[in-house]
Amino acid sequence: MSLFTFASSADTASLLQSIVSIATALAWPVLGVSIIAVLGFLFKPLLRGVWRVMLLQVKPRRTLEQRIADNKVLGREQVRRFASDHEGSHPNLAAELRLLAGSN
Repeated sequence: MSLFTFASSADTASLLQSIVSIATALAWPVLGVSIIAVLGFLFKPLLRGVWRVMLLQVKPRRTLEQRIADNKVLGREQVRRFASDHEGSHPNLAAELRLLAGSN
C-alpha cells in the first residue's frame, strides 16, 4: 500500500492543479525575459546605433581642430611631467624639455 491510495481523485486533481498553476506562474516571467534577450540579441546593431545617436545628441563629437589642440596640450603636459621627473638627475635635459614644452 502506498501513501496515495487513500487520497481521493479530488485531492489529486487539486494537487495537480496547484502544481500546474505554480509552474505557469514561474514560466511566464522566464519566457518574457528570454524573449526580451532574444530580441536584444537580434537587434543589437540597431540598438547600438540608437545609443550612439542619443550620445551624440547629448555630447557632440569635437571637431578635428579641437581634438588636435587637446592632443597638443596633453603632449605638453606629458613633456612637463617628464621634465620634472628628471630634474634632479638630468637638469640639462629637464631644461630642454621645458623649452620644448613651451615652444608651441
